[in-house]
Amino acid sequence: MSLRGRLAVWYGLLLAGVLVLALGTVYFDHAVDHEADVDAEVRGAVTNAVAQITEDLARGIAPERLRIPAHSLAEPLAVWAILPGWTTPLGSWPAEPPWQISEIDPMAIPRGLATTSTSYGRVRTYGDELDPSGIVVVAALGAAEVDASLAELRVTLVTLGTAAIALAVWGGLAISGIALRPLAALTATAHAIARSRDLSRRVAVAARPDEELGTLGETFNEMLASLEAAQRAQLRFVAEASHELRTPLASLRGGIELLERTADPAERDQLSRHVHAEVERLTRLVQDLLTLARGDAGAPAPAPAPVELDDVVMDAFAELRRVSGPRLRVREIEPVVVEGDPDRLKQVVLILADNALRYAPGAAVDISLRRDGDRAVLRVDDEGIGLSDEDQARAFERF
Repeated sequence: MSLRGRLAVWYGLLLAGVLVLALGTVYFDHAVDHEADVDAEVRGAVTNAVAQITEDLARGIAPERLRIPAHSLAEPLAVWAILPGWTTPLGSWPAEPPWQISEIDPMAIPRGLATTSTSYGRVRTYGDELDPSGIVVVAALGAAEVDASLAELRVTLVTLGTAAIALAVWGGLAISGIALRPLAALTATAHAIARSRDLSRRVAVAARPDEELGTLGETFNEMLASLEAAQRAQLRFVAEASHELRTPLASLRGGIELLERTADPAERDQLSRHVHAEVERLTRLVQDLLTLARGDAGAPAPAPAPVELDDVVMDAFAELRRVSGPRLRVREIEPVVVEGDPDRLKQVVLILADNALRYAPGAAVDISLRRDGDRAVLRVDDEGIGLSDEDQARAFERF
């Protein structure tokens, strides 16, 4: 089921629960009130009859000559008086009980309130005994009309509740469709971007940014912008890496071809050193590319640790000296301990010294390391071509 359908169903169920509670309370209160009215009528009829009989007895009227008074307008109602030892009632009011309670045996009516079921419906009864005469007055009131009224009320409430729930579900579908329209547009845009791979597209945010759907749209656009930036960075990285690898690979291929064709031992030795130097350069370049790729992928940086920087500088010097020869010199080295990663620090020294050797052909390159207070100062001095103002502004860009 769709989200829209689920929202409508949940809204309908919630309303159904509220209606059941509210309408059930209404029906229960109405039924209790009706039952209380019926009990009050049948009890009042007996109470009035008892009062009248007690008055007649006080006036000296013989019990067998008592008459049942009529003081209630409720229908269908009948009241009887039963003398002690008699097997039949003394009399009743009215003389002929209504047909709705014709099946009731007044001699079997118990004291107090009670309910009896007949073929004509439910009958409510009440009995009371006069003290000390022992005369029993009983009454019966048909409750079929009250029960029918309550049944009609039940049907009405169920009908109204069902209609209200159906209307609520329909309204929930309409309202949720309107509310979720921005979400449908976002989904369609996401599918279109997935098919076209065009990360430059954005979702139109119709809702206010402080609303949930507006926040979702803004977040989705931010994600698209991040993916687009990552894609551009990846393409730029591939292009730059391809450009950087092309030169050493071409030089290496040319050196190997010349090495295969020449027979002069001196020239072969020189070409071999050249090939070895290009392999070293290519190895460093590939290592740099891997480092950059790990950084772009969000790999955590190594935890800094104490590093003897003078040992790192001397290792880099020994590695480059095999290629550069006596052109690379150490002017001054002081023991210095810094916090960092030894591999990355060595990489920095190799890059600086290699650039100096490459762009100062034939000239000497001096390396020095000294302590300056709580800092370490590494210097690479050369007589190269230097950097133009434009290149200085881009000196720390990749490649």
